[in-house]
Formats: sequence, C-alpha cells, structure tokens
Amino acid sequence: MSILALDIGTRHTGVALSESGIAGEVLPTIHHENVDELVIGVRKLCLDYAVTAVVIGMPLTLHDEETPQAQLVQSAQAALQAGLADQTIEWHEENEFGTSSGGADDHGGAAAVILQNFLDGQVSA
Repeated sequence: MSILALDIGTRHTGVALSESGIAGEVLPTIHHENVDELVIGVRKLCLDYAVTAVVIGMPLTLHDEETPQAQLVQSAQAALQAGLADQTIEWHEENEFGTSSGGADDHGGAAAVILQNFLDGQVSA
C-alpha cells in the first residue's frame, strides 16, 4: 500500500511517498503551469509507485478556516479525483505554519509533514 502526499501550490507541488505505511520519503517537486500538468505528473507517480491513496494537504488557518490557497487546492483535488481512477483521494488539514520543514525549498518538506501527520493519524485511529 503506497501513499502519496501532496502540498499543492500554484506552480510547484511538493510530493512525499510512503511505501510502508509507517514512514515516508520526499520525492522531486512537480513543476506545473496548470492543473492538467499537475494531474499528469501525479498520475505518472501513481503508476511508477503503485500508489493506492493520495493525501492532499488542505490549507487552513490556525482557527481552522480555509486560506485563500484552499480554493486552488479544492480545484486541484476535483481534477485529481477525475483523473485518477484507481486511487483514493483524501485531504488532510494543514494549518498555516504547521507544514514547513525549514529549508529553502519547502515543497517536498511540507508534503512530508502532511504525509507523516496523516500516517500518525492512521496509527492512532
């Protein structure tokens, strides 16, 4: 059971993968001009790694309100749902300031935090 986590941005999407369901690794960032290119990139990763579930970080404020980025993420989620027939698409709340890994290129680091938080929630559920 491989799980792919995404930190969706307007032109760059961070990606992390867990093949064990316990821990994950950062994969190269998907660079895209539009949501169609994002879907193509995610579809390729799903095929390459036999992904069964995709977890998308849903950006919320510290008060659990949607951020301006949430609308973009929701649109991308709908496109991914339509473009990925064999994968379960789920979202996981990510609070502002809650996903940064601290590096200059935080795309993959943010996806890794989303993935680990999701995996931790699966273990405790």
